[in-house]
This record gives sequence, C-alpha cells and structure tokens, in this order.
Amino acid sequence: MEDTLDKTVLQNDVTAFKKAAVEKAKPACEFFDLTDAAKPLLEDDPSSTTFFNRLMDEKLYMDAIRFLALILRKREAVWWACLCVRDVMTDRVTHEDKRALLAAEEWVIKPSEENRQSASQAAEATKFETAAGWAAMGAFWSGGSMTPPGTPVVPPQEDFTGRAVGGSVLMSAAYQFEDEKQLIERYELFLERAKEIASGGSGKLKDNK
Repeated sequence: MEDTLDKTVLQNDVTAFKKAAVEKAKPACEFFDLTDAAKPLLEDDPSSTTFFNRLMDEKLYMDAIRFLALILRKREAVWWACLCVRDVMTDRVTHEDKRALLAAEEWVIKPSEENRQSASQAAEATKFETAAGWAAMGAFWSGGSMTPPGTPVVPPQEDFTGRAVGGSVLMSAAYQFEDEKQLIERYELFLERAKEIASGGSGKLKDNK
C-alpha cells in the first residue's frame, strides 16, 4: 500500500461522523501501529464510527486518539488539537507556544497559504517539542508544498496532518499530569471534544466552555 490515504475513500463521509474523511476504519489504521488489544476490533472491516466506539468501549484511548486524528478532515483535526492545547495551557506558557497555537487557530479560521506558511514558522520556533508546535505543523502539512516558495513543489502526504494532530493531542494529555487518573480524564475529555467535532459541532463542550 502506498504511504497515502486512498483518495477515493477520502471523498466519503461516515453517517455518524459528519466531519470524518473516511468511511471505513482500515485505511486510516495503516498509518499507525495499533496496540495488540485493538487489532481484533478491526478484523471485520468496520466503519470508522463502529471502530471508534469499540475502542472507547475497551478504553483504548491512545488508539482512539491516533485514529480520530487521521479520520477527521484537516481543519477539524487541527482545531481539535488547538482545543486540547488550550485545555492544559497554563499562565506560564512560552511565547513560542502561544504563537504556534494562535497560528494554528488562524489557519483553521482562514486556511490561506499565508496562514499555512505562518504556522510552519511558528512550529519551527518551538523546535517541534511541544503540543502547540505540532498543532501548527498539522496546519502546515494540510496542503500546498513543504518546500520554500519558488522551489520545486513537494506536497505533504495525506496522513501528515493526522500524524501531527495525534502527536499534539497525546502530548497535551501528558503535559504535567499528576497521576494516571488525571491522564485518563484528559483522554476522555479530549475524545469527547473530538466526537463533538466529528459530529459537526465546535468541540466546545457545554461544561467546558
């Protein structure tokens, strides 16, 4: 299989997840290593929604995060990462992280080439070490070229944004967590946000405005 999501599959929407880019779960799962516990849940070629629900039933949260990051459309995926970064961001946030988060959010609001390039610059300033930086990188990898203007075009692969977003969300969950209970609470909150986004909402849950 080529290292890119199937373009024909990407054109299909799942019924329950209006903002998902793939109908079946298997194509997205080619791009990350499922845990051994998750692999049997994929054997009957389930829909994306069914597979996600199975992961949640089994509390396989890391698999679920990586999976949703890949099946969400790119703008929605980057927006999800931004919300998760804001969930854990403290008053002591660095200038670089704040800039990267704002750049990612600006691209979501207006996905122009200028904003895509700004996201790249902001991500680079974080040295690719933070959740905010990877959210911004997800925006940069959304399309266009990965090379500087005026040089031969090298488009990002279709899964790059999802990979960046998955990394960003997992880094947010692990950011200065106190114990396993808090880590699981973050996983559950982030996944609720993603479900709401995938279903056509803003991801801003009523009890977490």
